[in-house]
Amino acid sequence: THNAMSNAEDGWIGPNQAWNVAHQLDAGVRALMLDLHLWDNDETEPESPWLCHGECLFGNRRLSDALVELRDWLVANPREVVTLILENYVPGPDVIAAFEAAGLGPLLHAQASGAPWPTLGRMIQEDRRLVVLSDDLDGGDAPWFLHVWTHAVETHWSARTPDDLDCAPNRGDPDNALFILNHFLTDPLGTPELAAQVNFDPFLIDRARECRDAMARQPNFVTVDFCDVGDVFDAVATLNAQPWHPRDDELRMNHVQVRG
Repeated sequence: THNAMSNAEDGWIGPNQAWNVAHQLDAGVRALMLDLHLWDNDETEPESPWLCHGECLFGNRRLSDALVELRDWLVANPREVVTLILENYVPGPDVIAAFEAAGLGPLLHAQASGAPWPTLGRMIQEDRRLVVLSDDLDGGDAPWFLHVWTHAVETHWSARTPDDLDCAPNRGDPDNALFILNHFLTDPLGTPELAAQVNFDPFLIDRARECRDAMARQPNFVTVDFCDVGDVFDAVATLNAQPWHPRDDELRMNHVQVRG
């Protein structure tokens, strides 16, 4: 979910989602895009990390509270893996301290650059079920605090109309292991009406397959606004039910020829 923290259920202005984060997780969302900012919310408190979308007066939640809620959810759901993709404006050491203070340390997955990613089953078995990818580490040094563009490539995020959505790579090396398929419209903000233009099949599943073929790997993250609108969950389930390899078509052809 794109800007997962910005939601109507919690009263944010100009939200990108209808449901709050807990509701999204319960519904099946397993990757959350979150924006982190420093904010002095009143004269009695120093600046501290908050979830905000640009201007914190439009909506906010203390990062520490959100992380405790996430920890409790992961503990209650021991076979689920969650990824956070952070747009970060907070010093890295402060981010790391917030995760550790929330008790998430034992659940965080460390990933060496260039090393193969484990299967979800292995992550569940080892109980390292939280992945944290950040666009700016800002001095943060922890084996689980991962630079997103070292590990992932994305499509462009600035589409205003369905015709603007394509499969061209944007940030990150196209050879990186993880693939973020940005699939939302912003004009000038996201709305349920804009989501309704792109969150439906066959448009959604066809684009995911087209970009899968163009990038030669299955999308790991299909990022959307208003995940409650359209066919998002069904489309992702369909993709997950179709394991894919760049040579699948060739292998199927050879198999048919042999059987013939």
